[in-house]
Amino acid sequence: MIKVFVSSTGKDLQRYRDAVCRAIARLDGFVSVRMEDFGARDEMPLAVCLSEVAAADLFVGITGQCYGSHPPDSLTSFTEHEYDAAVAAGKPRLMFVAPHDFAVPANLREGEEEHRRQQDFRRRVTTERVVAPFDAPEQLAVGVVA
Repeated sequence: MIKVFVSSTGKDLQRYRDAVCRAIARLDGFVSVRMEDFGARDEMPLAVCLSEVAAADLFVGITGQCYGSHPPDSLTSFTEHEYDAAVAAGKPRLMFVAPHDFAVPANLREGEEEHRRQQDFRRRVTTERVVAPFDAPEQLAVGVVA
């Protein structure tokens, strides 16, 4: 089985993550791995994320407008930590980036510092890899499996 680690923020991109994982599940010989499927473990969340990235064969990153949550001892989001782990491990990375005008519900808006960090992360991703844009969950899912 080819393990595909799917990384993104959850609060704003859950529908997109779900669509990608459904599409991967339809492929013979592929399985998706993502944070919400880890289950209970006697480990710190970041350690589990990094371990799962290391065990994956492919990294799929979905980058929106939210920076997301971070471990208590770090200002770097889980998503950026996962990306860094994929880079360090030399994993192939397929990156999908939402457009700048991608709508984020008002109740999910982050503060200015998180917004700045996300813009920096987006710039980094788009300079390190050829990225594909996405607008809708099913469009993203098709792009990932293509």
